[in-house]
Amino acid sequence: MKDNTELQKTIKETYDKTKQIEGITKTLDSEIAEMRVNYDELKERHLDLQSRSMRENLIFTGIPETGPDENTEQLLITFIQKDMEIEQPIGFEHVHRFGKRGYSGPRLIVAKFSKFKDREMVRKASSTKLKGKTFGVNEQFPKEINDRRKELYPYYKQAKRAGKRESLVYDKLYIDGTLYKKDARNTTHEQVDRTNKHRDSEQRNEPRHPVLPRTQLSRTSRQADARTTTEDTVQLGLVHLETFSVTQILSRVMNNAVNTLLTYCP
Repeated sequence: MKDNTELQKTIKETYDKTKQIEGITKTLDSEIAEMRVNYDELKERHLDLQSRSMRENLIFTGIPETGPDENTEQLLITFIQKDMEIEQPIGFEHVHRFGKRGYSGPRLIVAKFSKFKDREMVRKASSTKLKGKTFGVNEQFPKEINDRRKELYPYYKQAKRAGKRESLVYDKLYIDGTLYKKDARNTTHEQVDRTNKHRDSEQRNEPRHPVLPRTQLSRTSRQADARTTTEDTVQLGLVHLETFSVTQILSRVMNNAVNTLLTYCP
């Protein structure tokens, strides 16, 4: 009887401490969520600053290299005058090639224009003057913005084939003057379905532990079975750790552990 009283006291102390920890973890969850929001905002600001620094830049592809002593700026000026038929003088801040030599054709040329209006003139002329040729002219963006634009490009082409007014600006696609938003509902449903199937499979494969009548259990076997059940509860929580918050995981594990101890108390 004394052992039972001490066990009940230990359970109560454990439960109280669990509640205290839950309060702390709820606070941590809130702080982490706020930090994530702040991080996302800082990340977007950083991308915006990077994009602004590239605002006057264009990337030229397919222009043959003339050798190690190449005057890249003069080569680009000649290309604009001859192949793009733009006679107007254009100034540059700097022009250079980048990438490793000998990889699938000539290296790209990055040009920073002195004036944004000159940059726009060249960019817009490329769609007609270079049509059907092996050259290309593209805006320069940070990698993450480029990745977002690549995801939108198939929808841009689809809208263009349908005869709609399309415009891909920065990482936003406008179709007939309306901002396009990708419908992710099907993907979300597929992900949820896969998660549910995975969870059901895990639960079906979990070993079953038969509970014998209280009278057939010795103190040793009851303690061993309680430990086993608690361990299984923890393992199940870890399998789907990404599904729950820290507070939810801790609450589920501790509540199951306390209930198990209460079940097998003499």
